[in-house]
Amino acid sequence: MILRDVGIEIIERLDNWALWCIERQPRRACRSIEGRYRPEGGDRDIPVIVVNPLDAVVIEHAMVRMPNRERGLLKAHFVEREPVIDLRRRYAIRFGMYESEIGRAIRMLENKLKAVERT
Repeated sequence: MILRDVGIEIIERLDNWALWCIERQPRRACRSIEGRYRPEGGDRDIPVIVVNPLDAVVIEHAMVRMPNRERGLLKAHFVEREPVIDLRRRYAIRFGMYESEIGRAIRMLENKLKAVERT
């Protein structure tokens, strides 16, 4: 998705925050032997993604100060990765306005981050 007027660095920071949130969630899968199976040589092909927890905590601190609607929209988009049609229905977003609503929520987060970094 191409978001106008939104920097790439804030998207990368939100992706980092999303991975941090996903790591913190309790696992819902079976922890039996089937879940731990790894094919031979399979681990070498998977790139390692390093999460910056300090930056994620800063973003989490800014997210707490946001309104519920925008915070829920960003969480559903980046962390839960829900389908767009479900998000539009839940947050009453008109057809064609989803990108602008996500962009507005991201810009709001950027403003909150600037306020948090000043203090």
